[in-house]
Formats: sequence, C-alpha cells, structure tokens
Amino acid sequence: MIRFFTRPLAINLLLGLPALILLIWIVISEYQQFQQTTLSTNQDADRAAAVYASQIHTRLLTQFIELEFIGTNLLDEETDPTDLSPRTVRSLKRFMDIHPDFYALNILSADGSKILWSSIKQSQKPIVEANQFNPLEGHPDFLLGESKFATRFGGYFLAMRYRVKNPDGGVRFFVGSPYRLTHLMAFDLKNAPWVFRIKDTRSNKILGEWRDGVISTNDDPSPLETQNQAKVIGTPLCVDVYGTADLAWQRYQATAWQRWILEFSLMLFLGAVSLLTRRLLHERAHANQHLQRFSQFNRMLAEINQVIADAEDENQLFDQICKIGIDEGQLALMWVGRPDEQGVFKFLAAAGRTEFLNGLRLSIDPDHYTGQGFCIQTWNSGRPFFSTDPSISPFPCEWQERARAFGLWAVASLPLRRDGEIQALLVVYYPEARDLTEFQPLFEELAEDISRGLDRLELIKRERMSSAFNRAILDNSSAGIMLLHNRIIKFANQRLADLIGAASPQDLVNRPTRDYYYRPEDQAHLLKLIPEAFAKGEQVHFEAQFRRVDNGEIRWFSLTGQAFNLPGFDETWMITDITEYHEALSQQRLLASALAAIQEGVVITDNQQHIIYVNAAFTAQTGLALPDIQGASLADLLGHHSPNDIRSVVQKIQNEGKSYRGQTPIKQKDGREFWSLMTINPVINESNQRTNFVCVLRDITAMRRLNERLEYQSLHDPLTHLLNRRALEKTLEERVHQARLTNQPLAVGMLDLDDFKPVNDTYGHEAGDRLLKLVSQRLSERLRDHDVLARIGGDEFVIIIGYLDDGNLAQQLQRILERLHEAIETPFEIEEGQLAWVGMSMGVALYPDDGAESDLLLRRADAALYRAKTHKHTQDLWWRRWIEESNSAKPLNP
Repeated sequence: MIRFFTRPLAINLLLGLPALILLIWIVISEYQQFQQTTLSTNQDADRAAAVYASQIHTRLLTQFIELEFIGTNLLDEETDPTDLSPRTVRSLKRFMDIHPDFYALNILSADGSKILWSSIKQSQKPIVEANQFNPLEGHPDFLLGESKFATRFGGYFLAMRYRVKNPDGGVRFFVGSPYRLTHLMAFDLKNAPWVFRIKDTRSNKILGEWRDGVISTNDDPSPLETQNQAKVIGTPLCVDVYGTADLAWQRYQATAWQRWILEFSLMLFLGAVSLLTRRLLHERAHANQHLQRFSQFNRMLAEINQVIADAEDENQLFDQICKIGIDEGQLALMWVGRPDEQGVFKFLAAAGRTEFLNGLRLSIDPDHYTGQGFCIQTWNSGRPFFSTDPSISPFPCEWQERARAFGLWAVASLPLRRDGEIQALLVVYYPEARDLTEFQPLFEELAEDISRGLDRLELIKRERMSSAFNRAILDNSSAGIMLLHNRIIKFANQRLADLIGAASPQDLVNRPTRDYYYRPEDQAHLLKLIPEAFAKGEQVHFEAQFRRVDNGEIRWFSLTGQAFNLPGFDETWMITDITEYHEALSQQRLLASALAAIQEGVVITDNQQHIIYVNAAFTAQTGLALPDIQGASLADLLGHHSPNDIRSVVQKIQNEGKSYRGQTPIKQKDGREFWSLMTINPVINESNQRTNFVCVLRDITAMRRLNERLEYQSLHDPLTHLLNRRALEKTLEERVHQARLTNQPLAVGMLDLDDFKPVNDTYGHEAGDRLLKLVSQRLSERLRDHDVLARIGGDEFVIIIGYLDDGNLAQQLQRILERLHEAIETPFEIEEGQLAWVGMSMGVALYPDDGAESDLLLRRADAALYRAKTHKHTQDLWWRRWIEESNSAKPLNP
C-alpha cells in the first residue's frame, strides 16, 4: 500500500484530489447560493406586495375618514342635503381646497340613485349604481364601488361613499367621491424590479398596473405569471406582484462574480500548489538519491581518512584505500599506480575487478597507443579527468571493448602528490554509466586527503631521520630541557643537570619533579594550571624556587612547558635560571613601595621631561593617573596662574640639568589648582649622563591660605572689615604717589562720629559695635569704586578721595561729601525696635595744597577735624578743610 502511494500516478492523483474536492464544494455552494437567492427574491416580492397593499389601504382609508368627517361635521343633522345653505357650500369648497386629492365631492340621496349636490357640474345620475358598492370589513358605512371609466374624469376611478345615518339608524344621504386609479397607484418606488397590479376580487378584473413608475389602466393588460399576491386589508382588492422569470438569476449573478473570482483564484492557487508540490517531491526524490550517493561517498572518505591517519607506510596506505573503495564506495575497480624508469605504469595496489589489469600496459609515451589514454593525460597535466562512458572517452578501441567486457563504465583519474609533485595516479571505475561531475569536488578532496597522507608519511620519515640530531642539539642547549611522563623525569639534558647541581643527566632520570621544588605549594599550583592549558594546546609559563642537589642553594627558575604526545612522554619543559632577575626585581619593588608610601607627589620624567611615572600621592593630589598625562612635560603640570619666571625656570632645567625648588600652582584633573612646593632634581647615571628628572610636589595650599588669612587680618579691621591703620598708611602712600604722577588733586578726610559715646554707654558695647558696622556699610555704599574707607580706631574713620578734577574741585568734593553725609541722616536700628541717631564731623586735607606727604595730610586732616568738632554748634557745616595760612581749618568755599 505504501509503495502504491509512492508511485508517480498515485502521487498525481493525490495532488489533484484537493482541486477536485474544491470544485465539488464550489458547485454545491453556488447551487445553494442560487437557491438562497431565489428564496430571498420570493421573500422580497412578498414584502413588496405587502408594502404596496398597505399603502393602497392607507390611502383608501384616509379618504373614507375624510368623507366621514364631511358627513358628520360639515353636514350636521339640521342640514338639508337637497338644499344646502351657502355657508355649508362654502365650507365644503374650503375643504376641497384644503384637500386637493378630492377630485369631486357628491352628496347623494338616501337610496344612492341620485346626486343631490356636487362640487362639479355633472349629471344627477351616478356613474356607479348603488348595488355595485360593498362595505369595508369593520367599517359598514365605508362603501367601495367598482372601477369605472369616466369621460368627465379622463380615466378610471374607484367610487367611494360614506353612509350618513339618522339617530334612529336610517340613511339620510351618502357623501361620495371618486378616487382616480392613477393617483391611488402612484408610488415612488425607485429601482423596484417588480410589476404591481391591483385586482378587484369581486370581478377578478385588473384595475391598473404599476411598472417602473408608470401607471397603466388597460382593460386587457398583457398576461403575466402571478408570482406573489397580497390582499388590501378590509377591501375586495388585492395586489399581485410580478417579476421577470430570470430575476433570481440576475440577482444571483450580481453578487456571484466576486465569489467566482475568489473560487477561481483558489482553483488556480491549488493548481499551482499541486504543481509546485509535485515538482518539490520530484526534486526531493532526486535529492534523496543524490544524498544517498554523497552519504555513501562520505563514509568511504571517512574510513579512508582514518586509514591515512594510522598508516605507517605507503604500500599499506594504498592497499587499504583500494579495499575500502570497493567495500564502501560500490566501485567496480580501484587501483593506484605510477610509471617506472621505462615509463610503464606499475600497479602498486588494486581491488575489485582486477582481472581487467592483467596484461594491461600503460605508458607515458605519447607516440604509442598505450600512452593515449586519459590516465596519461592526468599524469602529464596534473589535472583530474572524468568520463561518463568509455565509448565516448579517449580510450583506444581495444581498451573500450575490454572495459565493456568487464562491466567498467564511468571512470575517474586523480593525481596523488607528495610535496606538490605527482607521485602516483588513483583510478576508479563504476559498474554503470554515471555523471561524475557532481562528485568531482569529493574526488578531488579524496585525492588531496591521500596526498596529505603521503606528505605525512614523508614527514614521519624525515622526523625519524632528524631524531638522531635532536639529542646532540638538546645536550648543547643553553636552557635545561626535560621530558616527563606522569610527572617523572624521563629525559634531561646536560644543561638541566648543571642547573640542578646533578653530576649527570642520568642522575635525574626516573626521579619525580617534586624532589627539587623548594616549596611544595609551587608544584601544587603548577598542577592546577597544566590540565586546562594542555587541553587547549597552550603552553604553561611558571616561576618556582628549586633547591640545588650539590650545595642546597635556593635558585629561581623559569619553567615553560607544553604537552608532548610521543610514546613514553606526555610533557616537555624548558628551564632557565632567573635568580639574578628576581633579585633586581626585589630591589625595584622596594623602590616602588617607597615611592608609593611617601605623602608627597612624585613625578619621574625622561631626559626630555616627558612624564613616565607618577606615584599614588600625585594621583590623590591632582586626580591624574599615569595614562592621563603620560608623555606630557613638567611644564604642562603648571597652573594657569603660575608666574612666567617659573615656566622659564622649568624649561631652563631641562636644557641645563640643574635643580629647582619653588612655589607654584599645579593643575588638577577637574580644572582646579592647588599650591605646591615643587622640587626638581636630575638623575645622573654611572656615566655621568642625565637620564631622568625627579619632581617632588608638596601640597602647601593650606599653609598659603593660613598666610593669606593672617595677612588679611593684619591689614583689616576685625569689626568692620575695613582697612586698618597699617593698611591705610600703605594705601595712602600709593595714592599720593599716583596723584603725583597724574598731577591730580587728592582729598584725605578724617571722620569722627558725634554722640557715639552716649549710644555705647546707654545700650552697651554690642550695640555700639553694631552701630559702627552699619555706619561703615552706609559709607561704603556711598563711596565711589576707587575711593578708600578705613577705620583707624574707635569711631574714627579716614576717607581717601581720588581722581578729582582740579578745575572743578570745590563743586565735585562738595557733592561727594554731601552724599557721604546722607549715611547718618536716617537713624540706625541698633536693637529690635530701638533706633539711635548720631552725627558726623570731618576734617579734610588736599594734596598738594595742604601737603605733599601722606603723614602730613593725615595730621592736617586731623587738625581740621578738631576745628570742625570745636565749631560744630556755632556753624552749619559738618566738615572743614585745613588752611595753612591761619594754621586752622575753615570750610571750602564752593
């Protein structure tokens, strides 16, 4: 059963089955859809007939109700139908105007045979006789007559009457009105596919037909097959609905094309899928066959490669390759050969149908027919050759007949190389004609693998030849060498014996390596490193202390080992003595520890002052590690505010090799600077040559800040932070010198507070100090930027006013002093809610008129202050200027 479904015919049937099922489903689905459309069409016709009949019923009932209104309201019991009053006539006409659907209004006699009054001129005889009226169901007074044609109306109409009764039930008269059929049947039914006919069931007469919005009232309408019918409720009328015979088909077609497109697309899709699946299955079968061949060939390659890896000589290799090719590759014949000295091929190994080779002669002579085959072409060109069939190959005719006789068809000839030169040919035959081009890469890979195997055998041969030389080389090596097996020394050279202090290498053989370690933990650590490194094919580098055999001296050795997979060995180690290196390294570590331990920053540069080392203290000071400044110069460490002479000195040290010691700002990584005491010294080697510079940085920032704070305190008043007397003397000398150079006048004022002592005595010294601070603040705010205010003790202040205009001195000085006086014009709040008033007196001396020296100007300003305080209560001015002529002070006249 399974084999049947794998045959091509069965596969084609299975692939076509989904399309057939889909086609059957489409036919059944479309048939059901058509039936559904037919049913829906009938239902739509029923609904259309019912709607049309309902509208007819509504119009008739509306008109009957209006007739009832006329009969019961406009024509009351006192109205005489045979003689209507003008008022009644007006009412009837007004009603007709309001209801234009009324074509005519008639009042008929009680027997209905005579028209007593009409809204239009007509005969008194009714067109429809009384016996032709029938009452409506549920409305016995609503009478509906038959359809008649009236010339006066110009068409067919339905007669309608309302019976007006007396209180005792007798008939008083009838109110009637004709209803035109064209108006009754006129409805706006857009795009309606139906034909509506109104039929009178009393006579089965067709009253009228509605078709596409056109009303016809032919007496003999064209016959139509009745499709649906609806009764006009309560009347003897019904509505027949007709449709074309193919209406359901048309409506089905209108909605089917979209489904047809989808179904056709599905059919196309399934067909495409089936074709694609058939193609994929065919390709899969071909690929499986191809994969089987490749798998078979790869198995053959794998076994041949294993033989190549294990073979010890060439003949063994060729024999096993040919045998595997026949057993695993399903080949007919496989042989390996090479030409001898006479140029005739000798078969080195063969398997399979070897009878073919009996008596076969191949040569490399191109002039002889035995040298015209493609094997010879492979030997001469070094390229592989492939043939699908011997009959189309360059075989001589007798060879082709011989090959067919032994069942040999497809053939491949491959060159085998050693060190890049052709050494032999590998020839394979298949028992059938086969395209070998798809296997060409695998055949070439087989030839390359065998060639590498020949190279390996050649390498083994050379290694065996060179092993005799290795012993002599190892014994004369400058490094100790030992070969181990399970950590037991199996070989050692003479150099190793010298390093260990053994009498000869033989004294070390078969001794465990642990006997020579000074510290057992060194070997334990080494044993942890070896497995992982050797498994990765990596070397192990290790340093350990060994104890010499002869004198017990402890020596440092460097060991480099790797796996050594030869019979009887598993490790090889090269050992060198590094004792002197470790001693030098210990000295360097001691020096490095010393540099790291000191608190000062240390920077070492080369001869060109390029930084090559910084210690941890330097990194802590600056935030800069060696990678941040490596290669920079010492000058790059200097801050932006370093004096230029320091930069020049640093450059000069590089040129002259001298030492330096001085204070300078040093840059930090975050852009800030700190003050450092920098010391730079050159390093001189044994040849008296300068090799390096050592720079030591001591952070003196805190010391400088302390000095600055002390200097500030020595020059400023501690209470008001104004300049004190010492700073005043220095500043005044500088201002006098500047005025002398610029030839500008200078004013020196000695200022004293009035009434300060009472404030101090009344409120205490703290209040007095607060008052002095407030006065200092107000005075400072009213001075110009280049003027100077100093406190020289108690409530005494000195003001230096410079940059005055000699031509406008009096007015300029007057404005400045008036602004200063504003400082005391408002009271001072010395305590919460407590105000104090003080006055101010001042003496002024001018340079150069009142003195050319600073101390003289101060004395004369003091004298002027004394005069100002003496005459304070007798004059209005609060300040006076010293006048030399009278040796007294007087106001400056502006």
